[in-house]
Amino acid sequence: MITRLELDPARLNLITGFFDTYLNLNEEEERKLREEIGQLPQEEVEAILNIMNSYEKKGYERGREEGFEQGIEQGIEKGIEKGIEQGKMEDARKMLLKGMDVNIIRDITELPLEKIEELKKLLGKN
Repeated sequence: MITRLELDPARLNLITGFFDTYLNLNEEEERKLREEIGQLPQEEVEAILNIMNSYEKKGYERGREEGFEQGIEQGIEKGIEKGIEQGKMEDARKMLLKGMDVNIIRDITELPLEKIEELKKLLGKN
């Protein structure tokens, strides 16, 4: 609402000074504020960030950075899991080419029997 008033800088400073002094949000309130801001159109987000008090602005930016870092961590974890899975599939392929039993391959690689059977069928066609 305040962003739509198009206040002059002096009045805007007066209002933001009031919020700086009297508005102390707890963690839950800050989380809700970040969620609500994140759902607004980009122009409104920028306008809000221009008038938010410095504490809230830093908290919002920190939350965005933490979300970004968490996304990177999740991506790395998924990449590692995918790499491990591919390594197991390659090991299973080599064992199948050597004629090893699918149950032994399952025990060694810990891959589901269905995947090993599927790989065996693919290798049989080549």
